[in-house]
Amino acid sequence: MIDRASPILRLDSVRKSWRGREALRGISLELYPGELLGFFGPNGAGKTTMIRCIAGLVAPDAGKIELRVPEGYSGSKTIRPGLVPQNIAVYPDLTVRQNLEVFGRLEGVSRKLLRERIPEVLEWAALADRAESLAKTLSGGMQRRLNISCSVLHRPAVLLLDEPTVGVDPQSRERIYAMMQQLKEHGTAVLITTHQLEEVETRCDRIVVIDHGTIVAEGQLEDLIQKSLGLPHRVVLEFARAVEDELPGFEMDDQRTAAVCRLADMQQLPGILGVLSKLSQAPSRIDVRSYGLQDVFLALTGRSLRE
Repeated sequence: MIDRASPILRLDSVRKSWRGREALRGISLELYPGELLGFFGPNGAGKTTMIRCIAGLVAPDAGKIELRVPEGYSGSKTIRPGLVPQNIAVYPDLTVRQNLEVFGRLEGVSRKLLRERIPEVLEWAALADRAESLAKTLSGGMQRRLNISCSVLHRPAVLLLDEPTVGVDPQSRERIYAMMQQLKEHGTAVLITTHQLEEVETRCDRIVVIDHGTIVAEGQLEDLIQKSLGLPHRVVLEFARAVEDELPGFEMDDQRTAAVCRLADMQQLPGILGVLSKLSQAPSRIDVRSYGLQDVFLALTGRSLRE
């Protein structure tokens, strides 16, 4: 049985600078077996630098990175993680099968084990029918799935993916996350860096928000919203002129032309909107929405994610 209570990866106060600019400013985090951790932030926040440090491609200037295979893990005992870089890294003039053979050997997988593993990962990535196709003839989504397949031939206990769905079609994106789910079920810890809001909000077990090389928040989406914004839903009313009526449950602005009500549950919405029937004037605009990562980032940093 896999020990899922102990971290498989631990970063302690990791720092890294490039040409005088500090890309990582004391990053500390833990990753657990069977967990899909979404590392989320704008371009230039330090996500790729962190991946490169964990993978051993660059050495941190300070801090410690520890990888430990959990008890009961049936895969490789190596501490070397699987790595899928941001740019697709396969040999375009080799077939799918040949790519797997080359990357498997580079990872130290024996020829005997490769004969078993290659059919498994081809089926896992839905590429079995393209095994003899040149990599350059595959779609972008298929090439990405091949890239991921090349990174797991040695059954790593940790898989690192840097922006794995950039430029990928929706069908391949769904397949990639299905692949990740199967890895999780076998105890593999998966760390994905991305700036795709929807993916982080709906796919990841835990979210780490990074900005300017610093972790500014960590937890499940509900926890992040509660800590930074309070209640997760809101109703905003706007009026063409000042409202004389009282609006129970709403906070009015100083001009009494806008009102906000925060909700813990959307089931409260009918009762809240019931006050509208008693108003002497109808609102010119009603906005009902739930908070998401974009709102969390704005609350934590004071700026929009897209700035």
